[in-house]
Amino acid sequence: MFNATQTSTGGAVNFNQALAHEARLNRIHRLFKTHFNVTEPSIVLEPYLFLGNCISAHDVHRLSRLGIRYVLNVAKRDVEVCPYYSKDMRTLTIDLRDDDRENIVRAFDQTFAFIDEARRAKSRVLVHCSHGQSRSPAIVIGYLMRTYNISLEQCLVHVVKARPCVIPNDGFLKQLILFDRFLVEKRRHQQEAALMQAVKNAPVTEIPIQHYAPVASQYVQTLTPTKSNPSPSSISNVATISSVNSSSMASSSSMNLSSTTSMALSSSSSLDLSSTSSMPSSESTASVRVIPIQVASKASSPEK
Repeated sequence: MFNATQTSTGGAVNFNQALAHEARLNRIHRLFKTHFNVTEPSIVLEPYLFLGNCISAHDVHRLSRLGIRYVLNVAKRDVEVCPYYSKDMRTLTIDLRDDDRENIVRAFDQTFAFIDEARRAKSRVLVHCSHGQSRSPAIVIGYLMRTYNISLEQCLVHVVKARPCVIPNDGFLKQLILFDRFLVEKRRHQQEAALMQAVKNAPVTEIPIQHYAPVASQYVQTLTPTKSNPSPSSISNVATISSVNSSSMASSSSMNLSSTTSMALSSSSSLDLSSTSSMPSSESTASVRVIPIQVASKASSPEK
């Protein structure tokens, strides 16, 4: 629960936080309307929560007509408990002073539990002090903040609208500001813890993934030669291709040789074939055997 020692006016709040609290307090002051007395009990939260003063708390007939069977008095030294309450009326008295230095947070647990009891019993509860302006509204505002997770400003607007004479003292407002910060941090930690627990308890969902063989590996496998022993049919095919290539190479070599011989006969009368043997043979004629031929030179014609 919220530590009441942190809510003192000179409490453990740094300078920047104090300035922020003062600025927020000034904005809150603008929410209050005017000072005037309201004698009738005000409905803060339908159908069970009412806010009033000592006059409305002692009006037994009005309480009976409104169906109020729980009365919370937070001004023990200022307002006595009405002696005319019926036997089924449940009361709780808390001693709080309407002073800036009063620690009102210390009464939160007990008063909140009393209001919750009335709500569970489906009954109505009246929270009152002497005038119904400072102490009892501070208790009701704190209860709304804790129960419905709404901010201090929202609670003030709602309560002031229901009871225009509400104006808690600055000491109570500063404590409510700190209490609002405490509730915000508490909700944040609860949300983080709930999220972590949900992640921890969530079942692990496996996503099915269909694996396919890479496309590139199929082409590589097709182009890669096999290391297995070749079949007889493949050997015969290779032999046939080799013989065809050899015959074609031999025929081309013969054609080249005949063309070379005819060119030599037409260009000169005698051909030194010994020089031919010194010439490097090409790859196509390396397997062809060259036979030297002696060609007789033409006889010169006699002069006339």
